[in-house]
Amino acid sequence: MMKTRILDKNLFFLWNKPGFEILCSFLVVDMSNKTIKNKSICRVPILLRSYNNELKPDSSIGCISCVTSDAINSKPIWWNSVVNF
Repeated sequence: MMKTRILDKNLFFLWNKPGFEILCSFLVVDMSNKTIKNKSICRVPILLRSYNNELKPDSSIGCISCVTSDAINSKPIWWNSVVNF
């Protein structure tokens, strides 16, 4: 899959590291174009977020949470995910 460029090799290698099993995108951890104002909120667990940022998706990716502890069926929570409480 990496040879046919269906899968990003950097993302694949991160998926094999503990804590990054359900990472939504390599852009979340790519620090080359990040500033303090432009950090991805989806890597912060929902329970540790401030009240204002609790369930807002990342503006550039659309992921609400790709933290392993917040996963639903071992998948990230996207802006259009159906969550049953």
